[in-house]
Amino acid sequence: MQRSILFIIFIILTGIGKIFSVAQASPLPLPRLITQYGCQSCHAFTDQRAAPSFHAIALRYQTQAGARLMLIQKLRRGGSGVWGSTQMPPQIMVADEDAGKVIDWILQQNHAIGSNPSHSSVKKDR
Repeated sequence: MQRSILFIIFIILTGIGKIFSVAQASPLPLPRLITQYGCQSCHAFTDQRAAPSFHAIALRYQTQAGARLMLIQKLRRGGSGVWGSTQMPPQIMVADEDAGKVIDWILQQNHAIGSNPSHSSVKKDR
């Protein structure tokens, strides 16, 4: 019983740490939806975790026509192969309106950063 309680506390604190690490690194306020849907479990602001960073996604897609709609669909349907072999599972619990808000926030990240040379290793698709 006591072991189970300690494990639950550990999981909660680990999750809270991930939320704060993303929030502190982000130049824009972290939207409630990022934490509500657990996006920070796989994505960080600038560091790659199990998935690409929010910054890398913004850098790759911010100038591509139709990127917003494509990213909303990818968020809802999942996918793989763009960032390596890691698969993003479908996020069917995310409402379309919420998916749009999350993607809008992600795509705004580079406007908030400006031209930060420490992130120049992220390549844009052509």
